[in-house]
Amino acid sequence: MADRNIIGNGRVTDTKLDSLKVSGSCVVENDIELDEAKIAGATSFKGNVDADTIKIAGSCEFCQNVKCDELKIAGSAKVYGNVEAEDCSISGILNVTGDFNADNIYIACVNSTFNNIYGDNLECELNAEHNKNHHNVANEIEVTKLTITNFIVKRISADRIKIGENCEIDVVEFKDSLEISKDAKIKKIIKL
Repeated sequence: MADRNIIGNGRVTDTKLDSLKVSGSCVVENDIELDEAKIAGATSFKGNVDADTIKIAGSCEFCQNVKCDELKIAGSAKVYGNVEAEDCSISGILNVTGDFNADNIYIACVNSTFNNIYGDNLECELNAEHNKNHHNVANEIEVTKLTITNFIVKRISADRIKIGENCEIDVVEFKDSLEISKDAKIKKIIKL
């Protein structure tokens, strides 16, 4: 396989790469398998992406599905399909219109939107005072262990839940433990 290093404007038609590094503007035309993608500019993936590692410090658009072992977002990313990852760290902005499925999810930002989030562990603990009027938004979250602040969610289901400040949840379903901040707004709680 090959490496592609885009500085300036570029177009990639490869279907398999060892690495893709973008410091500029790039369009990836096809479904692509790669070991590593490092995006520091603006990139649009038109097909499905299957990678070991994806690191985004710029702006990235995924028109279809994303599958990877490690996903790190310090810039912004929009996914018009589903995301499947083992470990995900978000310190920028991520918008996913499909399902977001990851073993471990760490969110250190606000203003991200998700349809549904599934996984083992989701953690989002922000400084509530500095982010009082900003939230991440999800339709549904189903995980084993959940710790969140600054989230608006229609439905949460987890074994162990800790809901912090600036959260607005319609329905919370829990199995083992539930902690709720006095500043969180919960409409309905169900013990499973």
